[in-house]
Amino acid sequence: MRKQFAIYAAAFTLAAGVFLSGSAAQAQVTLNGRAINYQMAPFTTGTFLMVPLEETLTFLGNATLRWIPENVMARFEYQGIDVQIMPGSGHAIVEGRHVMMGVPALIREGRIFVPLRFLRQELGISVQVPPGYVAPDVRAQVLGFRQPSVEVRDPGAIGIGGIRILDLAAPGPFPTLDARTSQVYERLNAGIARSLEMGGYRPSHVQVRVIQGYPTIFLAGVPLLTVTEADVQAPQSGVAPALRRGMDAALMELARVWADQIRTQLLQVFRP
Repeated sequence: MRKQFAIYAAAFTLAAGVFLSGSAAQAQVTLNGRAINYQMAPFTTGTFLMVPLEETLTFLGNATLRWIPENVMARFEYQGIDVQIMPGSGHAIVEGRHVMMGVPALIREGRIFVPLRFLRQELGISVQVPPGYVAPDVRAQVLGFRQPSVEVRDPGAIGIGGIRILDLAAPGPFPTLDARTSQVYERLNAGIARSLEMGGYRPSHVQVRVIQGYPTIFLAGVPLLTVTEADVQAPQSGVAPALRRGMDAALMELARVWADQIRTQLLQVFRP
């Protein structure tokens, strides 16, 4: 099992994040009333606390974990709850339901790390993280409570792990802004997975191509979104000078602005 994880981890980047201060051998997190001494150090990405999946399940007991190489997927069962996780994806399948984890599952040193809050929510385990172990907003995310410093997601906001990637103001070709935002989230997760398969995220993975006359932003070959006239005409678009040169120029200008923003913000999510 450990060798299999190490082999397939070569296809993925070492995840971005900041190691927590203090010794990994010092128990700081409590699961189901027992303190766990993580040997693989947890880390944070955005406002999410990432923990090693295999080590966590072994500690909890009553769990089985296996790697399915043909699907590049980890699958485990905990007290009758079936869970499927693909590294690089922000979605998990829990008892046949697609569940957003908030930040993609990542591989570091040959092991899969997942958000601790996801395990708490979906497996029903109790979690305690003492004040001072992580930043207050990270602790709030893990424990599932909100405090004034925790950002409330605006309609059209695209973010990963508390890091703002992009803000959409218009529904474009979709009936609602929420529908467009949902699709961008889905494609962003697919693009991140593809990027990791290519050896790790690089800014060059974000590109702009013109498809049927409209600029479309791609991540590792996955189309994220197409820039429309409605996007250009939104008050906050900031492309008024380009608009005076014509709609085509304004569309391309906004596409380049958004692509640059996506490149920069993804570096914050997956910083080395």
